[in-house]
Amino acid sequence: MNTDTALLRLQTNRIAVDIDLSRGAEIVSIVDRRSGVDVLLRTEWAQDALERRPVAAPDDPRDSEGEWTASYAGGWQTLLPHAGDPEEIDGVVRQYHGEGSLVPWALDRATDRSVSAHVQLDSVPLRVDRTITVDGGTVQIADVLANGSAHAVPYDYQSHPAFGAPFLDGSCRIEVAAAAYVPDPRFELGEVPAGIPVPWPSAEADAERAVDLSAVPAPGSGVFRFGWLTGIDDRRVSIVNPRLGLQATLEWDDALRDRAWLWLDAGARADPPWNGRCYALAVEPSTRATVRDRPLPRLPPGDSQAFTTRLTIRTTNP
Repeated sequence: MNTDTALLRLQTNRIAVDIDLSRGAEIVSIVDRRSGVDVLLRTEWAQDALERRPVAAPDDPRDSEGEWTASYAGGWQTLLPHAGDPEEIDGVVRQYHGEGSLVPWALDRATDRSVSAHVQLDSVPLRVDRTITVDGGTVQIADVLANGSAHAVPYDYQSHPAFGAPFLDGSCRIEVAAAAYVPDPRFELGEVPAGIPVPWPSAEADAERAVDLSAVPAPGSGVFRFGWLTGIDDRRVSIVNPRLGLQATLEWDDALRDRAWLWLDAGARADPPWNGRCYALAVEPSTRATVRDRPLPRLPPGDSQAFTTRLTIRTTNP
């Protein structure tokens, strides 16, 4: 990492959490102190990614995916005011995964158990105040978005925690009370037809074969999944590893994030810097689907919106 940048550490007797304010006030790692296991993804190019920081917003938002990916070390980002590919909103192109997930944030306060920081976005007239706290095995991100302009601001808001090895392996399962999975209609991924909702978790791949979408494929299996879950009434998703006896549970309670993106890459993506080396799973509470299928939420002038997301590490073995 750049010598001008340092990680902030929060910890309890159960977890240790590292935060990087130089790139989106993201959580870089969440380590279960009993086992020493980091539940979050660390990319194969993580060291190079950390050394690129801090990262400025790109001059041309249309070219922003490359910088975002090059500086992506894994971990847990919050995507705002945009999620996904660059897109023109109200006549202005918003960058890949949103300015708020890439640019440096300003530190307001830090203790052993909490960090408070803020950012004033340039792409939209929003200020975001964030407090990250730890308690037992839980880390919580609490954000307040405030619109200081005289006009309503459309926005996306998405939690983007990605899980990786050694926590992630072929024994893992995804536990979520979802109604359906919708594979992104832009890609033929091979398991189920693109763009057609299928029941969660058991989906028919064809007349003779079913796919258990809650089962995590083994590393190197070449499976790629990308789409979104619907009908998540209790706003809770767990990734369970029975081999390690560990469970990571993601919870949120706002009405706006009524979908969750599902991204799984078990060595499928071959272009740089992925190069077939990625083994990652992310279930991402979001205000939108992976394709734009409805109007964005809009924050009225002078108004604010709060979002709270929690991730809890639990032991499942007796």
